[in-house]
Amino acid sequence: MKRIIMLLVAMMLVFGVSGQAMAYFAQGDLIQVVYQTDGANEVATDLGSLASLGGLTTAYSGPTQNLSGAYNIPLPGTAGAFSTANWANMQIAYYVSSGMAPVSAWTSGPQAGQVNGSRQGAAVAAWANVTDTYAAASATAQAQLLKSNQPSYYYKMDKGGQAIGSMAGFIQKPEYQGEQNLGALATPGSFVDSYLYYYPAVNTSTRGVMVATLRTAADGSTSIVGNPVPVPPSILLLGSGLMGLVGIRRKQLV
Repeated sequence: MKRIIMLLVAMMLVFGVSGQAMAYFAQGDLIQVVYQTDGANEVATDLGSLASLGGLTTAYSGPTQNLSGAYNIPLPGTAGAFSTANWANMQIAYYVSSGMAPVSAWTSGPQAGQVNGSRQGAAVAAWANVTDTYAAASATAQAQLLKSNQPSYYYKMDKGGQAIGSMAGFIQKPEYQGEQNLGALATPGSFVDSYLYYYPAVNTSTRGVMVATLRTAADGSTSIVGNPVPVPPSILLLGSGLMGLVGIRRKQLV
């Protein structure tokens, strides 16, 4: 009897873990969207949970790491979603779905900084949740979607092309818009950086806190760029002092 119970518990754990592993486009995940401006498709990729990156409520200080894994952006001009595209007519954006309650938000923006509009938190939370639910139907970490479908990023977050990079109206001024063009990737070895901003309060106009640099390479991969915490000068001085003492001790022994 004990063996049967242990077997059932083990099966529940296995299925529970596998179920969690398949929970793509879940709340709290960092989502990348790339779409073709003169085409019908967009591709959404789940880059993993914020928790795995330290929460991203302050500047990321970990090592540079590849986030896309096996799910690189489909290359333009090849078979697939962007077969008729080139880098110059492809846009990229990032956001985090924090659920229906407008408690906090993460959106991509320009390096110079980003400011949200007031009282738009509910819209970005609701439409991000709808878009993620649409993408989750793919049952993988990457989904190819039609821009024209109402649950798509382009339809909801860009308002069908009427407010590019506005994140469902959350970002109201064009200079703060949350998208980058990928045209620079036409040059071999180049990359395009996007900047992720965190908003702890979403229903008042405030400046976002830059928490991460997200780098897209010409091979379609995506990395979060590390910004290691600098070693305090006092530690460096202590280390050099210890090295000096070791040197003196060696001379005395000789």
